[in-house]
Amino acid sequence: MVRNIFCLLILVLGQFVAISQERKKLFSKKKKAVPTWVAPKSPYNPEATKLHDLIHTKLEVAFNWEKKQLLGKAYLTLKAHFYPQDTLLLDAKGFDINKILISTRSNSYIASYIYDKKLLKIKLSEKLGPSDTIKVEIDYVANPENLPKSGSGAITEDKGLYFINPDGSDKDKPKQIWTQGETESSSCWFPTIDHPNQKTTEEIYITVEDKYTTLSNGLLKSSTKNTDGTRTDYWIHDKPHAPYLFMMAIGEFQTYKDKWRDIEVNYLMEKAYFPYAKKIFGNTPEMLEFFSNRLGVKYPWDKYSQVVVRDFVSGAMENTSASLFYEGLNVTDRQLLDRNWDGIISHELFHHWFGDLVTCESWSNLPLNESFANYSEYLWYEYKYGKDEADYHRYNEMDEYLDESKEKQEPLIRYHYFDKEDMFDNHSYNKGGCTLHMLRKILGDEAFFEGLKRYLTKNAFKPGEIHHLRLAFEEVTGQDLNWFFDQYFMKSGHVQMGVKQSYANGKLKLVIAQMQDSLYTPLYKFPVDIEIWVNGQRELKHLEIKDALHIVEYPYAVQPDLVVFDADQYLLGEVYHTKTTKEYIYQYQHCTPYLSRLSAALALAENSVKDSLAAKAMFLVVKDPHHSIREIALSVLSRSKFIKQDSLKPVLLATATTDKFPKIKAIATKLLAPYADSHMEVINKNLMDSAYSVVGGALHAFLKSSSTSKEEIILKYKTERMLSIIITLSEYFTTQKDVNQQVWYDELIKTLQRREQYYFIGEYVKYYQAIGKISEPKIVTALTQIASSKTAFIWSKLGAYKQIADLKDLKDKKSILQKVLDQETNAKLRKEYEAILKKLK
Repeated sequence: MVRNIFCLLILVLGQFVAISQERKKLFSKKKKAVPTWVAPKSPYNPEATKLHDLIHTKLEVAFNWEKKQLLGKAYLTLKAHFYPQDTLLLDAKGFDINKILISTRSNSYIASYIYDKKLLKIKLSEKLGPSDTIKVEIDYVANPENLPKSGSGAITEDKGLYFINPDGSDKDKPKQIWTQGETESSSCWFPTIDHPNQKTTEEIYITVEDKYTTLSNGLLKSSTKNTDGTRTDYWIHDKPHAPYLFMMAIGEFQTYKDKWRDIEVNYLMEKAYFPYAKKIFGNTPEMLEFFSNRLGVKYPWDKYSQVVVRDFVSGAMENTSASLFYEGLNVTDRQLLDRNWDGIISHELFHHWFGDLVTCESWSNLPLNESFANYSEYLWYEYKYGKDEADYHRYNEMDEYLDESKEKQEPLIRYHYFDKEDMFDNHSYNKGGCTLHMLRKILGDEAFFEGLKRYLTKNAFKPGEIHHLRLAFEEVTGQDLNWFFDQYFMKSGHVQMGVKQSYANGKLKLVIAQMQDSLYTPLYKFPVDIEIWVNGQRELKHLEIKDALHIVEYPYAVQPDLVVFDADQYLLGEVYHTKTTKEYIYQYQHCTPYLSRLSAALALAENSVKDSLAAKAMFLVVKDPHHSIREIALSVLSRSKFIKQDSLKPVLLATATTDKFPKIKAIATKLLAPYADSHMEVINKNLMDSAYSVVGGALHAFLKSSSTSKEEIILKYKTERMLSIIITLSEYFTTQKDVNQQVWYDELIKTLQRREQYYFIGEYVKYYQAIGKISEPKIVTALTQIASSKTAFIWSKLGAYKQIADLKDLKDKKSILQKVLDQETNAKLRKEYEAILKKLK
C-alpha cells in the first residue's frame, strides 16, 4: 500500500530535481529487481550457551622466538552455569597439549580429553553443578603460525599471538610480541571459553629476556630477575572482564609515566618516538576526567596504559586497562601539526566503559561496543575543539556509512550473518554512532547521559544486549522507546526524505515524502524542526514525521527567504531539497550549524560550474571558521571560469600566509604554483614551515617555478619519508619523465610501511608508465612481493594485486595472480583476489 502512495506522489510532484535517475526507479510501478544492498539469507547467530562460567584465569607464559611458540601453563577456575555437567569444553586453537589436571572439592586426577585443534573436550569424573568449583591445570604449547589465517576489514588477521621480526633480520624493525584477542583469538594463545559473554579475573606471569618491557592487563605486582638472564613479570587484574580483552605486549619500550587522579597512566613507545609520547597521548588524563564526569561513572579499572607496536592487524584495540595501537602513532612533533590522534585515543578509552565494563553478550550486539566508541570521538571533539569540529567528524562518519549502504544495508543489531567478522563495518561503527546522536537529540542531554549511567551501573562487569540499553533509557525517561530502537537498531536502512516547497496566496506549502523502499526499509517516525527565515527573522516549526507523505501549510505575508528541513541537522539519512543559488547563499550566511553551512557550500560548489553567482559566493565561504569548508571554497575559486586571477591571487596569498590550519595553508600554497615566480618569498617561507603538509604544498609550487635551484631542493627533500613530500616529488618526476629517479622509486616501494606504501603503489606504477618502462620484470616483481607478503598492510597487498591485474601486455598475468592467490592464507583477502582474477577470465 505504501509503495503505491509513493508512485502516486512522484506522478503528482513531477520532476524532483535532486533525485537521481536511480532513485526515481524506486517509485516505478514496474516490478523491480531486488536492490543490490539487500542482504542474502544468512544463519541465525545466538548468544553462546553457557555450560560453564569462567571465574579466574592464571597463566604462566614464556616464548620460543625462533619457533614462534608460546610455552604455557593455564590454571582455570570454573563452575557449571546452571545444569550439572560431566564434560568441560574449552576453546584452544592449534595447541600441543602436554598434560591436563583436574581438581575438585573431592578429587584430583589427570584428565582424559578429546582434542581437534579447535575445541578441547575434557572428561570430568562426575557431574558437577554450579556449587562445585572446578580447577583445571593445562600444560601446553601455542603455535599461532600453524593456524589458518582469516580476518576482516577491521581486524586483518586472527592468529591471536604475533612475533614481530623474531630473528632480528630486519634491522629497521624492532623485535616484539603482542596479542590481539578480538573476536575469538585469545584461545590461540591460552585455553579459555572464548566468548564475549564470559567474564573472568586474571593473573599472568610473563617470562622474557631482561632487556624487554612487558605490558598486560591490571597492575604489575612484581618483577623477578632469573639466573638465566630472563625476568618474570607478574601482572594481576582482579576485576572480571571478557577473555578477548586479555593482552600482552613485549618489546624494548620506554615508558612515559603520567597520572589521572590516583590512577597511573602510562605511554609505552619505541626509543625513537618516546620524546613525543606526551604530545601524542598527553590528552589522555583530560579524556579520563571528561568521560568520567560526562557518564557519571568513574573510569573503572586500576590503571590505563597505551602502547604502540609494529605490524598491528588493526588500528587499535581496547584491551582492558592496556590499549594497543598500530604504528601510525609512531610520529614526531612535526607530524602532529598535520594530524592529532585524539579520535583513535578517545575511541579506545571509551571502550573501557562500553565494551570492557559492559560487554556485548554476542557479536550480534557488537554496536553496544563500537557505536559508543565511535560516538565518543564526537563527544570529545565537541568538548575539546567545538561543535563545528564534532559535526565535521559526524558528517564524515555518516558519509562513509551512506557509501557502504549502496552495497549493503543491515540492522545494527544483526542476529543473522555468515561470519562474525562481518559485524566490523561502517554499520556497527559509523551508523551506530550517528544513531546515538539522534537518540541524544530526541531525549535531550540530561536524559541521554543519565540513561547511559543507568545502563553502565546496572550492567557493570556483565555482558549486555540491546534491550538492556533500551530499558535503561525507558527507566530514566518514563517513555516507551521501542519505536526508536526497533526502527534504528533492529531494522536496516535509513530515512530518505524528499522536500518540495512552494509559495502562493500567502501560504508556504511543504510536501515532505519518505522515499525509501518500504519493502526493505521501515517507514520512519521522528521529530524534526523546520527552520523558516522571513525578512531576516528566524522561526522554527516543529513536526512529528511518521507517514509516507506529510503536507503542511504556514501563512506568511511574503515569500520566505529560506526553508531548511531539519534545522539541527541531526538526522541520519539523505534529504533531497532543491534550492536556488540565492537561497543557498542565504543559508550559508544565516544558518549557524556546521552541516547547514557545509551543505550550502557543497551545493554552491556544484552550481559554480554554470552559475557565476555561486562561484563568486566562494569569496564568502573561503573565510568560514572551519577548515573543511574553506577547503571547498579554495577548490572552486582555483578552477572556476568565473573567477579572475586578479581577484584570486590575494585570497591565495592571504591564506598561504595566515591560515592557522596546516592543510589549508598547504592547499593555498600549492595553488600559487601558476604565479610562483611572483611570490617566491611566500613559497620559500613555507618551505621552512614546521608542518610537513605545508612544506609539500610549497615544494609543489616551487617545482612549478622557473627557479634554477630545483636540483638542490630535490636533493634536500628526497630523503624525507613524509607522504606529502613523497607524493609531491613523485608527481614532479612523473610529469618530467625523469628516468634518473628509478633508484628512488625502487627503494621506496620496498621500504615504505603501511599507509605510505599503500598510497605510493599507484605513484610507482604511474612513474614507470610515464618513462615507458612499465614492462620491466622488476615492476611485476616489486608488486608481487607486496601482494604476497606475509607482513605488508592488507590494503597495500590488495592495491598491489589490483595494479598487477591492470598492467597491459603482461605475459602470464593470470598465472602470476593465481600464484599470489594460492599463497594467500587470509580468507577475506583471498575473496578479493578471486574477484579480481575472475574478471580477467
